[in-house]
Amino acid sequence: MIVKLNNKDRVRAERILEIQTAAYKIESEIIKFYEIPALNDTVETIINSNEIYLGYEINSTVAGFLSYEYKGNFFEICKMTVDPDFFRNGVAGSLLRYMMADIVKNSKVVVSTGSKNVPAKNLYRKYGFEEKNEIEIEKGFFITLMEYSSLLE
Repeated sequence: MIVKLNNKDRVRAERILEIQTAAYKIESEIIKFYEIPALNDTVETIINSNEIYLGYEINSTVAGFLSYEYKGNFFEICKMTVDPDFFRNGVAGSLLRYMMADIVKNSKVVVSTGSKNVPAKNLYRKYGFEEKNEIEIEKGFFITLMEYSSLLE
């Protein structure tokens, strides 16, 4: 079940941090980049974040979440994470499908991911995202910017 997560609640923020730390540590191994900004988050940075958090619950346990911000004329997906205990259970796809169908409607959505993160890029492609640009953010490390626009359909 998809629920809005109150990141201002300390217990929720602790669970968000727990999931994102575990997931981004695995991603950092996949992409061979160990400076993912989300790995520097704390409970306090999550509590103070302006991101909107959507969680996917399985038996009352948050199995993963997607966070986003509305930037005035488009949405930006900030984080998409799944607790490693729930990998390969459709959590990320369910969160993305919900966001695209129930929140985005007729808007543009942008997301970035490590260029070597093939599973993430494939997931976004499956939901209609297109690669728009690749940026070198550190010597030898690239991120891919992807975009979805229902306005173009």
